[in-house]
Amino acid sequence: MYYTILQGSDKGNMTYSFSVSVIEKGIHFQEASDYFARDDDPGMEMSRSLLIPPSSFDALLRLLMKRCQLELSLPERFEEKCLLLKNLLARLDASSEFYKPGRGSGGANLGLLRRWLEEEGIPSESSQWVY
Repeated sequence: MYYTILQGSDKGNMTYSFSVSVIEKGIHFQEASDYFARDDDPGMEMSRSLLIPPSSFDALLRLLMKRCQLELSLPERFEEKCLLLKNLLARLDASSEFYKPGRGSGGANLGLLRRWLEEEGIPSESSQWVY
């Protein structure tokens, strides 16, 4: 499953995306920014990611339900869990829980998510690259 939570641009100066993929290694959140070259600024691409182990999928869903102030039963089937993940993230975005794209917002949503995970004791692994 792949889902883009947020995407946008900042007045033609940069593009931004915040997405989630459910892969064999776990639940992979990624924030990517592409700052365009201007005048004597060569620009840069930046990507940050956060990987949550598959064994913590249910804990992540409970955390997101808590953030949405929902009390639901966790689905049994993997496909239904993925759909619930997508719907919870869309609900959080619609309620303005996430930072909107803009200069200086790179990494802000992963930082927010990482803080929530730490508060609940859910393990995660971070990485970053800049080009």
